[in-house]
Amino acid sequence: MNKKRNVLLSLSVMLILAMFSCKNETEKVIDIESEKVAIQEIIDEHMDAIDSLDVDRILAVQAEDHLDMPPNMPRIVGKQAYRDYFTPYVGFFESLKHKEMSFEIDEFVVSGDWAFQLGKYTTRFVTLDDFEMYDEGNYVWIFKKDDEGKWKWARVISNSTIPVQAGE
Repeated sequence: MNKKRNVLLSLSVMLILAMFSCKNETEKVIDIESEKVAIQEIIDEHMDAIDSLDVDRILAVQAEDHLDMPPNMPRIVGKQAYRDYFTPYVGFFESLKHKEMSFEIDEFVVSGDWAFQLGKYTTRFVTLDDFEMYDEGNYVWIFKKDDEGKWKWARVISNSTIPVQAGE
């Protein structure tokens, strides 16, 4: 009887050890660097679409429930609202003599189907009559994977670090 109990105990211990040592096959292993590369491709496509003033391409990289929180403005919720927001700027951007935008990444995190990038931005626009507009600030870009597993731009939060000037 003792021998039978020892054999059962040994088998039970081996079964428990085997269960804990086996990798859970449903657990996904995320290659963070390749996910960052895929997200950077979305960012690059978005920036190229802005440079070419192609609103449809801008919207193509956005999530259906895209939310944008620009400085000193109400929230922009959804793709159609973003189209309505951005389209009037197309003429302004077309009329510029010079346009530059730069982004400095402070942090870039991927976690499952969500990712975010934090950083600082600067913009400088010069109109045809040499009026210069400059801004700098902070941003948070949040990305999520859609139902097909493709990264989309989900949330944008930006705030200027230049104080608003009262009109004279």
